[in-house]
Amino acid sequence: MKFNKSIILELLLLSIFGCSQEAMMEKLIPKEEVEFSKKYLSLFQSRNFEEISKPLNPQLKTEKLQSQLEQVAQFFPPDPPKNIELVGSNTFKSGDKWEANITFQYEFPSSWLIASINLERIGDGDLIVNGVNVNPIRDSLTNINKFTFKGKSPIHFIFLVLVGFLPLFIIFTFITCLRTPIKKRKWLWAIFVLWGYGQFSINWTTGVGSIKPFYFQLLGAGFMSAGKYAPWILSISIPLGAILFWIRKGEMAQDKGTKTRGRS
Repeated sequence: MKFNKSIILELLLLSIFGCSQEAMMEKLIPKEEVEFSKKYLSLFQSRNFEEISKPLNPQLKTEKLQSQLEQVAQFFPPDPPKNIELVGSNTFKSGDKWEANITFQYEFPSSWLIASINLERIGDGDLIVNGVNVNPIRDSLTNINKFTFKGKSPIHFIFLVLVGFLPLFIIFTFITCLRTPIKKRKWLWAIFVLWGYGQFSINWTTGVGSIKPFYFQLLGAGFMSAGKYAPWILSISIPLGAILFWIRKGEMAQDKGTKTRGRS
């Protein structure tokens, strides 16, 4: 019964944290600027280049501007979008300068688009558009970044196995460490074995990897996603503490045994 109650308590805490996190993220979204961005991007579909040019940063208004705007507009089909979803919102503030990158996912009858806009505001001034980036995608980001085994390489599965194995190995080592008769600094060894060192990550969707040589990761592995539109990232670390413990375990136990026999 105690085990069941603890699980229920953890689930309740996770659900509360999840709800509060979503509410916090909702508050951080600059709603006025999001609406401005939607209306501004719709001007590309209607090819209203005169209105598009008005809030642009003056530095962008060159001789090539018209052709650049036409190239962006070509990505938007003539049919109205079936759905527009906000998939990213990052804001920055430094002194009087406010800046944001806002990203939308567009669903059209026969195509999908990702459209990003960079906005800037100085003090209480009008919004300035610093840039627009539009890219076609083959499907919704939710489907593209869905966790699936289809089309995955052996490297994907090696990472997946290690993400499951390393925490178990480290936890087993940690318990063994606590039970091992180490005379000095046992608590330091116990802390040492809990961490992985360095980080090797893989983007589950693209298969692109990255390395962080100076990194510490609890239990030596992890996986995360920034949201339903983002890919899953799997990461592993070298369980250096656990490995060294098993190398030194026999020596430490032998030292303890030798001292015990010496006293007898």
